[in-house]
Amino acid sequence: MKLKKFVILVAFIALNYCSDTKSLLPIEELEKVKRHFTVEQAIIEPDKVFRFELARKNLKKIPIEVFQFENLQYLNLTGNYLEEISPEINRLKNLQILLLDNNSIQNLPEELGNLKNLKILSVAKNKLSKLPEDLSEIVDLKVLNLEENNFAEIPPFINQFVNLETLNFAKNKLHHIQKNIGGIKNLKNLILNNNAIYDIPTTMGNLLLLETIDLSNNLISILPDEIGNLSKLTKMNISNNQLVKVPEKIGSIAELKNFDLSNNKLEEIPYSMAKLKYFEKFNF
Repeated sequence: MKLKKFVILVAFIALNYCSDTKSLLPIEELEKVKRHFTVEQAIIEPDKVFRFELARKNLKKIPIEVFQFENLQYLNLTGNYLEEISPEINRLKNLQILLLDNNSIQNLPEELGNLKNLKILSVAKNKLSKLPEDLSEIVDLKVLNLEENNFAEIPPFINQFVNLETLNFAKNKLHHIQKNIGGIKNLKNLILNNNAIYDIPTTMGNLLLLETIDLSNNLISILPDEIGNLSKLTKMNISNNQLVKVPEKIGSIAELKNFDLSNNKLEEIPYSMAKLKYFEKFNF
């Protein structure tokens, strides 16, 4: 009898899990659904509120009514005066896209890590210098945009975002890149321009799916040989650095189409680059 009850309980949990998963719209569909711009408009049919646009509303806090829309999957709060995000945001279990750009946010709440369905998190142009470690529990996160904040280092748990495809730390205060960045195996786009980075770890050669990398406007003088392992790379920008040499193994990146080496201290380029067949743009 106990076994029967246990089986029924497991089936019930599985059914609810499937139901919750089915309720999530594909990311591309979220671009097409009806947009709600005010609480008054949204409250008419709260179960049908999937996308809420609250950009440039002069908000200092997120309206508490927003947290009652349990089916909400897209929340845009860019261009306000937010200094903090309420822990109540963890009630939005179906949230997939959260846009917080152009605010004055100094810290993100640990409760953000409870948003297990989050795919895109953009907090560009704020005042962040750290991330809550609980954020690493969002294992399905695809895009993390932290451009133009106050980060002096990339968080040490960055490699736990195993499904991350785009990582943007441009225009921060970074001096180096942690070795464990090589653990983000699904990374396709890495944007680190306009920092003060002076070295590149050899582990970056483990990012075998990387397609674009922007390291422009830093202090890099040497590229590791392992950069030649990035066989999927099509675009690479290392302009405005202190490079004195480019490794011969750069010629192994067969798919490279766009390569910017301008404004460095190079006197020559490696002969191996003659093997690159698909060049469309090359600046030296």
